[in-house]
Amino acid sequence: MRSRWSLAIAGLVLIVAGGLLAHLTQTSGGIRIQDIRFAGAKGNIMSALLYIPANATAQTPAPGILAVHGYINSRETQDGFAIEFALSAQSRHRRQGQYRP
Repeated sequence: MRSRWSLAIAGLVLIVAGGLLAHLTQTSGGIRIQDIRFAGAKGNIMSALLYIPANATAQTPAPGILAVHGYINSRETQDGFAIEFALSAQSRHRRQGQYRP
């Protein structure tokens, strides 16, 4: 009986730690993530995640990354690519002197 409780507690700790690690990874570099809903070509509601670089403002626009689900994956599956693209857009604006923290 004690072994089952130990496994349950260990599993819960792993779930919480994994969720925290995912959150820290997704928001690294100050990237903001917004849940977006829009009408598709046939009027059905689509969902996507919009990754906005930290330095993107009205005065210093930067490209945002819109991750919509694809054939076999979900919008969350594309997190790694979207985060890297958003960070590279942010660093490109820094190199061009357009970054204002």
